[in-house]
Amino acid sequence: MADLSVTANKDFAKDFESKLPGIPSEKLWDDHFREEAERMLKSAASVARLGTTVRQSCTAAAFSAALEHHSVAALVAHVINPGLTGKLAPEYDPRELLQQTKVEFADGLVEGTVFERLIPDSFRGILDLRTCNSVILGESIKSIRRSFLVVENIERKFPVVQLIAFQHTIATLSVYDLDYAQASTQARRELFTSV
Repeated sequence: MADLSVTANKDFAKDFESKLPGIPSEKLWDDHFREEAERMLKSAASVARLGTTVRQSCTAAAFSAALEHHSVAALVAHVINPGLTGKLAPEYDPRELLQQTKVEFADGLVEGTVFERLIPDSFRGILDLRTCNSVILGESIKSIRRSFLVVENIERKFPVVQLIAFQHTIATLSVYDLDYAQASTQARRELFTSV
């Protein structure tokens, strides 16, 4: 519950709390956070059992290091977008909003421009941004760096939903002869068209 502190360089817990204004902060864990955290841990454990490296409580530095060692990296994180409520117009340059965009790691929030610099120049794989409305991050990175694939989503999805979709992607890969992009697309279609 330390993330609810005014001085904490975090936003997810505060955002969650703001959506439940009638519930005292001390009851949030038992009444709401615990259930979501347990679902997320269960999903992460399932993915790990399928041979995927899972970094819980990932710091910005650990994220960057993971990109040095893995050809596919999926980031499930909270993102603050500057007032984005829908899709960007095709002619809009998302880099104009990148500085106002923030990604939350275990060690705090980082600006979108800092996030982009966390990606090593040597990375040539797939970066799957399983964050709320990752269009600004994804499109900005695509316009700056063209040496890897960025998978993004345009809707607000709670982290537990993103983890379940990722779990489905990895399970699909373990059964079918698909590449990561195909499995991810299939999982998103199956899960998000039925929601």
